[in-house]
Amino acid sequence: MLFRSYLDYARELKNCETHFFFHESIFGLKNLEDLKGFKIGVLNQDYAVEFVNRELPGAALEIYDRHKNLFNGVEKGEVRLFICDAPTALYFLSKKKLLSRFRYHPARPLYRKPFFAAVKEGNTPLVNLINKGLDAITPEERAAIERQWMGTSDITPRDVLIIGLAHSFPPFSMRNAEGRPSGLFVDMWKAWSKETSRPVAFRLYNRGDAIHALKDGIVDILATMPSPELVKGWGSDSIPYYRFDWYLYHEKNQAVLDPSDLGDIPIGAVTHTNVYDWLQINKPHARILGFETTSQLIQAAADGIIRAFLATPQEMSILPGRLGLPGEFYQSQRPLFQQQVRAGGRHYNPELIKIIDRGFDTISQAKMVQIEKRWIGEESLRFFSSRKDQVLLSVLEKKWLAKHHKLGIPIRLGVNPSWPPFEFIGKDDRFLGMVSDYVALLNKRLGLNMEVLQGLDLEQVLKGVDPLSRKIDVLPSALSFENKKPYMIYTRSYLSFPWVIVNKRQAPLIGGLRDLHGKTVAIVEPYTVAAFLKKNHPKIIFLPVAATLSGLAAVTSGRADAYVGNLAVTGYQMQAKNFTGLKVAASADFDNSGLAFAVRKDWPELASILDKGLLSITEQEQDHIRQK
Repeated sequence: MLFRSYLDYARELKNCETHFFFHESIFGLKNLEDLKGFKIGVLNQDYAVEFVNRELPGAALEIYDRHKNLFNGVEKGEVRLFICDAPTALYFLSKKKLLSRFRYHPARPLYRKPFFAAVKEGNTPLVNLINKGLDAITPEERAAIERQWMGTSDITPRDVLIIGLAHSFPPFSMRNAEGRPSGLFVDMWKAWSKETSRPVAFRLYNRGDAIHALKDGIVDILATMPSPELVKGWGSDSIPYYRFDWYLYHEKNQAVLDPSDLGDIPIGAVTHTNVYDWLQINKPHARILGFETTSQLIQAAADGIIRAFLATPQEMSILPGRLGLPGEFYQSQRPLFQQQVRAGGRHYNPELIKIIDRGFDTISQAKMVQIEKRWIGEESLRFFSSRKDQVLLSVLEKKWLAKHHKLGIPIRLGVNPSWPPFEFIGKDDRFLGMVSDYVALLNKRLGLNMEVLQGLDLEQVLKGVDPLSRKIDVLPSALSFENKKPYMIYTRSYLSFPWVIVNKRQAPLIGGLRDLHGKTVAIVEPYTVAAFLKKNHPKIIFLPVAATLSGLAAVTSGRADAYVGNLAVTGYQMQAKNFTGLKVAASADFDNSGLAFAVRKDWPELASILDKGLLSITEQEQDHIRQK
């Protein structure tokens, strides 16, 4: 203050923080030391000049005589980094519609400067009057004034819940051209606020600062909770309310990468996210580089700093075009990682977590569809759908999914390695067949992580579901007419083909299983149908075989009079192996001969989730799988 010795000061008007602001294309700036090598825009005679010269000797300063010229220089690109008090910077950036292109670290000011009202020295009554007037201004009035001039305010009433979000994560959360938090998640939380009658305000941070803000009590809720390790001991999370599918991206002019084997190549991901931690655990041989935003990942890939990166398709439908790189990136066919998006709070406030859960559970499906449609134009990229195939899970089911995803382990499937066209293991240990298509569809639709436990034969699979072993969690092709195991829960039947009797073309007419009494019939063991036949048709002479192919060969050679098997499997093998001398003679007349998912008994929620998923599969989708 130039006339400090002639003035008396009233109470502090506002404690103003000064930050460094930088263009979104610049990454890795955490503190003042990181600004070395950049041209820094500052105001002449501002304290920032003295501060930088003292704390960062030799810094390249671009000095402007007034704010208007500084921000004209920012707009023209003369400087991409500048130092200014936050309210003034936000005001001018908003006027020039540059707010969405510049960033700063709200939780890391370079310094703070108090603003005071001042009167002529000795006029104590006027100082007291000013102080009395300042005391009468309510927090709401202060906030309204700040919003009028800055577009935003850090002042919030005590009953308002503060929600922290990622500052540069379009279309989910970001700062709009007026400086206000906006995006899909902002609108979702506004809908949540209406359902719960709990007023909310939003603060935008980089992801690391957001975690600290929650831990320090600066915010009450994080819209997207990070991995459990980052909040271990103090953070609690809600049920999932959204889902991210993280795909692998690289430039189209490069060779296509195999997502299962990324090798020793530099891969980028946004730090302090679930996908970054997943990469470190599941791709230990890749060189993982962390960045603050997806925009930085895209730029780093274009500059050759990284070979590939992980991002969501919703971001990638927007950001490459903004950066002048539309259509330049290849997307992997399938997501590498699926994340159940959960909100979070501090663990000593469990009631807030319950309120979060109840609020999202009461928002209507139609409302969620409407919100998402506003922000995501392409229907295939939306999580919520107005179609009949949308699966609505209960709170208990969502909680089970969230708890299982936090464990970070897959749901282990036990499959028959040689039962085409239903299920079989093909080249490169790939899970194939009709059942595999149902599993893939349910994984995508429900956000599940069902994976085949490799290297087991059928006998080992059946032993693996025993509770004493518990190597397998789910059998995706249990037969619905078998004697159900007491330690498994069964879903509805989802795929049904009749069981049939196959014999030679020249053989006498057969009408059913009774016509096979006294004859030798090939049957696959350990299929449960073998036990069913032995119990209900003891007069049949049974010839155990290892697989359908062996059974058909036994009939062809005369070792068996007939073979009993599933029509789909039998027809597939007869056509594939050219068994022209055989025919389907009759139906085996088994009741309810369909496939179902069998789930370990201590996971009833998963059985219920799978049942809802199976119900959502349309006739067109089922026909496509069968015809394939």
